[in-house]
Amino acid sequence: MAEILQSFPRVRFYLMFGQTEATARLSYLPPERLGDKLGSIGSGLASTKLEVLRPDGTPVMPGSAETGEIVATGDNIALGYWHDTAETARFFRNGRLYTGDIARVDADGFVYIRGRLKRFAKISGEMVSLTAVEEALANAFTQYGLRFAIAVLSKPDATKGEKLVAVTNEPKLTLDAVREALRARGLGNLSFPRELKLMRELPRLGSGKVNHRELERMMEEVKRET
Repeated sequence: MAEILQSFPRVRFYLMFGQTEATARLSYLPPERLGDKLGSIGSGLASTKLEVLRPDGTPVMPGSAETGEIVATGDNIALGYWHDTAETARFFRNGRLYTGDIARVDADGFVYIRGRLKRFAKISGEMVSLTAVEEALANAFTQYGLRFAIAVLSKPDATKGEKLVAVTNEPKLTLDAVREALRARGLGNLSFPRELKLMRELPRLGSGKVNHRELERMMEEVKRET
């Protein structure tokens, strides 16, 4: 976004965030706030109430590093999933949409996404964002002109609770190179993958993003076969 603003200084950009379950839009960041609130998704639309809640349902402390789940209320929120009562019960409760996105709130009420609820691993008692590790690796290798797919999954671990496993389609990539890339981006040892798996091609969603659910299924299938 910083590069876009620099390249098109006269264009007014409206950064938006949403989900299909909310008829596509939940929040926006006004063009005049892009400079001082870079990285934020803004705040709720006029018709939408956005809250960032702890597991007990209370709001996180604004201006702190505390994170919680983004929960939305408004007329734009769907009633549930068609003929799927189980999934509806998971994500739609008391007229609220539980988005599954983890975020913090700054002192001015602007929301900053930190990852997906299902995309966190608890390692030695600390929460590690798998998305943050993936993004750090993508940025690190792209910086050197290297372009290949890499994904990060979590697996149970007997001593630390969970461990990270990196999966790539680049046969020349090594585990040491992955760890060094993360170290160079300022990530600590808990974010270092313990294993590196090679796969000819990583499964993709229609959007082009890695399909982590399908990747996990494929990895389990390979494990059973071996």
